[in-house]
Amino acid sequence: MIFKRLFKPAHQSADASIRKAAVDKLSPQKPQEKSALHELAFNDSDPGVTLAALHRLDKFALWQKTAQLSRFDVVKRTARQEVEKAVLAEQGRELDNQQRIDYLKESADSDLVRRALMKPVEGLDDSTTLQLLSKVGQDDFTLQYYQNQASEKIREALIQNASDAQLDKFLRKESSDTLIRIIDEHKQARDEQKRKPEAVQQALTLLLSKLKALLNKADYAEIKRRQLLLVDEYHQLSNEFTWLDNEAQARAADKFKTLHARVDAHLEMLRPAWEEAQQSEQRQALLADAHSAANTAFQAVNALYGEDRTAVAMASVEHANTCLEALEHAISQLPDKRLLSADSREQARLTHTLERLGHLVAIFPTQQHLAKQFETFLETADEQQAVTQEALDALEQEYDAYVQKIEQMPEAWLSQWRDIRKRHRKALKSAKEASDEKTKSVRRLLSIVGSLISEGRYKAALSRYSNLKAEFDSLSNADQSRLQRRFEDVRSQVERLEGWQSYLAAPRKPELLTQAEMLASQRPDSIKARAKQIKVLREQWQSLTKPGDNSEESVQFDAALEKAFAPCREHYAKQEEIREQAKQERLKLIEAVNQLSASQEDITAIAKRYEQLKQEWRNAGQVEKATYEALKKQWGEASSSVNQRVTQWHLENREQKQSLIDAVNALQEIEDRQAAATQAQHLQKEWKQVGHAGPKHENKLWRAFKQANDTLFDALKSQQADIKEKQKVEAQQWINMIDALLAELSETDASAAQGQLDKIKADAGALSKAVPKLDKKLKFAETMLRDARNHKRKDARKAEYRALLSGLSAWTDADSPATDQIPDEVWRAMNKQHQSVMLKPLVVNADRGWFTTQLELLADCPSPEAFLAQRQDIQLAMMMDKLESGESYSLNDTLLRWISCGPVTQDDSAAYTRLREVIEQRLINHDKKSIEQ
Repeated sequence: MIFKRLFKPAHQSADASIRKAAVDKLSPQKPQEKSALHELAFNDSDPGVTLAALHRLDKFALWQKTAQLSRFDVVKRTARQEVEKAVLAEQGRELDNQQRIDYLKESADSDLVRRALMKPVEGLDDSTTLQLLSKVGQDDFTLQYYQNQASEKIREALIQNASDAQLDKFLRKESSDTLIRIIDEHKQARDEQKRKPEAVQQALTLLLSKLKALLNKADYAEIKRRQLLLVDEYHQLSNEFTWLDNEAQARAADKFKTLHARVDAHLEMLRPAWEEAQQSEQRQALLADAHSAANTAFQAVNALYGEDRTAVAMASVEHANTCLEALEHAISQLPDKRLLSADSREQARLTHTLERLGHLVAIFPTQQHLAKQFETFLETADEQQAVTQEALDALEQEYDAYVQKIEQMPEAWLSQWRDIRKRHRKALKSAKEASDEKTKSVRRLLSIVGSLISEGRYKAALSRYSNLKAEFDSLSNADQSRLQRRFEDVRSQVERLEGWQSYLAAPRKPELLTQAEMLASQRPDSIKARAKQIKVLREQWQSLTKPGDNSEESVQFDAALEKAFAPCREHYAKQEEIREQAKQERLKLIEAVNQLSASQEDITAIAKRYEQLKQEWRNAGQVEKATYEALKKQWGEASSSVNQRVTQWHLENREQKQSLIDAVNALQEIEDRQAAATQAQHLQKEWKQVGHAGPKHENKLWRAFKQANDTLFDALKSQQADIKEKQKVEAQQWINMIDALLAELSETDASAAQGQLDKIKADAGALSKAVPKLDKKLKFAETMLRDARNHKRKDARKAEYRALLSGLSAWTDADSPATDQIPDEVWRAMNKQHQSVMLKPLVVNADRGWFTTQLELLADCPSPEAFLAQRQDIQLAMMMDKLESGESYSLNDTLLRWISCGPVTQDDSAAYTRLREVIEQRLINHDKKSIEQ
């Protein structure tokens, strides 16, 4: 302790010059001296020592921090210069590109950003460049960069977001034909957007004019067709109503709805006459169809009744039948069957023809049915039981009955029947000969078996008896009955012989041989069962055979068993081949795990591949037990290295994931739930970066991590729910205040109420964004106040129009000023604009009747019949003015022109009456119409 007090290090000296000199002797690579340099750089009282320490450390992060926090101007200025040098890559100083980009985005001022862009520094991609230009936010600098530094891709991006003024400037600086074309396209698109409202309004006006013109047409179908087209056109045009303001949209919808309803009413008036005409046309068409069907049916029937009526084809009959059905259908469609009775001869001829046709159509399928039966007998002629005399007799009876139904038997049918009968008789004869031959064969076998028994040749008799029985069973019942007695005698003798054989013939070798041969002739259902059957037969044969027996039976038995065992041998060979393939597959897996052990890949990829190989090893086919044990040992030796690496990796991942679980659990203690949730989200991202923790632990750790997060976020949701509930209660208080304000609206001036509502909006503004109900209530209150003000204005406007009517009725003398003729209280109640027109000099040669009809047209009021032609002229003139010059007419302008025509004299009384109707119906009593229309 004493030496420490006596010998302080030079960098701790009280003399600033000594501390500054000591800085050069301190090394940033030594932790203790590096700490001393940090202390001098940030806490020394002398700016020279601070700068010396900073230069000694020379780290960008330290320069950046010093430029922000230093209390010495010279130090701050120097640090800022060093930072700028690093950012701009000057004097050999290098900075990581990501650090440079992050600093330019987050900390650099506009001047440094401009210098970095104009130099330009390396590592700035297009996205970063655009962000930095946005950060500068100066159009002049953007234009300068666009002209001098920007690539074509960046220039295109700047063009996409440029204002109209910037596009003009870019166009003057641009030399690329592609970008010039893009700029022109943008300018054209924006110009079109500016012209869009006017174009939409013009299209709407023309559409409404077309719809209104339908009222003057009388063709119901044409009106309906055009109405549907105009409705569809309106719906398509309504998609572009967004270019119009809300008032114009509402006005357009009202006009269309009114005109559409008037057209519907016009159609309803025309519908009865049109429907009657349609029904008349339909009746005529049905009648024409019936006559056409009758002619077609006559032609089809006449074609059937030619010179040879029996030579008709089935297709022709079916065609005639189809024509008949079409005629019946056409007659059934007629609303009045008497429409066909005008021509009685034609009706009678039609009825007679239909009866004849019906008879022919009815009998033809019967012939076809018999022909099919004949063919069936022919197809089964070779079957003994099917070809019988009784069947032939039944067929002939049915044929005779059919002949009675036809007046003239077709020659083709007769020939067909003769051929069928001839072939059937021939088949019957062949069957009879075959039956006789079988009977002879059975008689011969009965004689042979009887002789063999008499001669004592029992074995041969038994062998021939099996053939006898098979042939006897194949005889018909009649033939069996004739030979039944002889067969029973032979069978009883054979049964006695079989009893003696079972007693005398102990070896049973023939039976075993038969079983072996039968087994060899069949495909095995089960290889295991076949092998067992062969083993049993072999054991039984060996028990009945002496050793060294090489008899013919033994040779036949061995050959039969060898043939029966062939499928087993083939199966076992295939199984051996499969086991060999499985062995080779496992050897390949062992080689693959050997290569994986020596691999230098990322441990994540190694672990994933190792799990795949283990799964493939488990799924590999079976091999012999001894072979499997040897392969398993090789697998264990080959995979030990990689298994150790993967196991260690899993262990490290388990520890990391467990630490993340503990971190999430620790966040449960933080009171600020939102901050805790934010940290938990960062921990979730870290979890995704950690590798697998092993099959036994991964799911368990994930469930624990998920449960911890669920608990944390459930607490956050509960806290947010409490906040929302408090906001809801507070919002309800403001809602109650708004309701009270609206309840007193009738007694309170709308302007005063608007001031109170504005104060409520200011006080509860932030809360209204969080509670939609409060925001909706504020908007509703705004609407109510706006409606109240509009209602007040409408009442004032109505009063002005009533005063105008009173004033016009009093203004009758052209030689006296209007103010002298109109009472003062009426004059004061009039609109200033109306007063001004009355006080101006009169318009010479003005047609008050024209303006009256124009007012009725604009207000959609009916005009007297005498003025309908004038009304059409006015409508056409207004449409032409709108399309050619864009000039439009409103009720207010036309009304002012009407007033400018001068006092209302006796000659103007009719025009005044029409004016009064327009004002009262559309400007006073009709709230939806506006004077501005």
